[in-house]
Order: sequence, then C-alpha cells, then structure tokens
Amino acid sequence: MISFDRQIIYLTNRRNKNTNIYKLFIIFLLFSNNSLFCQNLIPNGGFEQYSSCPVFFGDFNKVISWLNPNIGTPDYYHQCAGTNVGIPSNWGGYQIAHSGSAYVGLTLREGFNFREYIQIQFTSTLIRDTCYHFKMYINLANKCNKATDEIGVYFSSTLISSNNSSILPLTPQLNNKTGYITDTLNWTLVTGDYLSNGNENYLIIGNFKNDSATSLVSVNSQGQDITYYYIDDVSMFKIKNCSVGINKLDKNMKFTVGPNPFLHHIIFTVPEADQIEVSLLDISGYKIVKQNSSTQ
Repeated sequence: MISFDRQIIYLTNRRNKNTNIYKLFIIFLLFSNNSLFCQNLIPNGGFEQYSSCPVFFGDFNKVISWLNPNIGTPDYYHQCAGTNVGIPSNWGGYQIAHSGSAYVGLTLREGFNFREYIQIQFTSTLIRDTCYHFKMYINLANKCNKATDEIGVYFSSTLISSNNSSILPLTPQLNNKTGYITDTLNWTLVTGDYLSNGNENYLIIGNFKNDSATSLVSVNSQGQDITYYYIDDVSMFKIKNCSVGINKLDKNMKFTVGPNPFLHHIIFTVPEADQIEVSLLDISGYKIVKQNSSTQ
C-alpha cells in the first residue's frame, strides 16, 4: 500500500513481508497536467505531400521534406502509383495506409548489414530539458520471412549523411519496446518520450544494430529473406513531463527514499506535483505495488 501525506509517501509491502527484505528499484514518474501541445514537429508525417507519384522502387526522394541519410533505397508508396509501389497492393503484399493515401517502407535487415533509414528535420529546434512524445505506426510486409523488434529513433543536432548503405554508427535514444512486430494486417504503434539535450534538429528512423545483434523471429517460411516494414503517421509533440526513469528526473528536483533495503515500510519524500506514480519492483523484476495518487 502507498499512502500520501502532502509531500511524504508511505509504502507498505504486503507480499511475503515476514520473509523478504527488498532492495529498491524505482520507476518514479511525475506528472503535471501532461496534456499534449498542439504542434506536430514532424512535417509531412503521413507522407501525403509529394513532388510526383512514385513509379519505381527507391522513389523516396519524391516525398516532400523527408531525406535519406545513407545510400540505401527506402521506398515511397501511394494510391496514385502502379502495382509495385501502389496502395493497397505492392511488391510487399497488401496493406492499406494507416491514414490517408501514402506510406513509406524501409529495410531493417537484408544481405550483409544492408540498412535503409529515413530522416526528417523538425519544424523547430528542440529545447533543452523539454519533453517530447514521439510516435509512429509500422507494419511488416507480407513477403518477409523474418520479423524483428529492432527499430529505433536517433535525434541529431546536425544533418546525417553517409556514402554507403550499411549501418549508421549511431546509438538511438528511443527504441521499440513493443517486442517483435509480426503483424502484417494491422498497424503497430511504436512510441516513446524523449527528454531533449537541446539543439536537436533532426531525427532518423531505422535499425542501428548490426546483423549479429539484430533479434529476429521467423514468420513466413515461404517468404523472401528480408525484414521490411511500412511506416506511416510519424509525429512528435512537446509535452509537459516525460514518462522516464528516475535517472532522467530534473537534476534540480529534490526527493528522498528510505530506508533501503527495507522490510515492511518505505518512505518517499517528493517535490510538489499534481500527480505521482510510484512502482516498486523486487530484484527479479516482479512488480510488488503500483499506485497513482495526488499529493494535494
């Protein structure tokens, strides 16, 4: 049980409390009317705006605002196009757009470390110590024989450009947490919160791991040896507070937790916030207790 007394939280462990002493691992989230701001910082996030209809594979350069950070060949699909790059039918199978009339596709694994990425410049530079909520929808192409969970987002202050089609040597700040994305019928939401370091102007989407580090699962024994996904409705909004771990809290935020380790009771002294969520896990990752409450 967690109880709140203004700025002090008392937590009582009622699971095997006579036998277990718990070390503390905390997921500590502070919220303050965490409503989304209105402006999508991703221009043309639905890929609806184009210079001309795609005709061939690799016509990604016809999508307005979006860029290719290496010499891989991401693809552009639109209802105005022919069979190979059309919607809903195209070389990868059959898939309607998540919304509108268009989406793009990129290879997350093929051959030896072949990778495709897509890059976009924000409508405005990210602000230091400000939270942003990112989301996109992705879908596995029908013809793939394997699916992966390795898709990430890298935030950069400068334009990224590579003269090869291999892995970009970057570490993404956001990674897919939904597990293997195997659905070829429905669109899967990939989302995350990002606390800006300041001055980020671009993001890149793709697989930043090499072949040996890329987790795969077989989905179609008759499929082509490729892991390829459609992407639609990319967006990012400024939000008031991030859902992040304790190591990403504001450095000026003061709080205390103790005792640690504890047997029956733990006390949190926390700053003022409209709402507090506390999750307590044991060393094996078992969630002992979770509670939302107001400090008011």
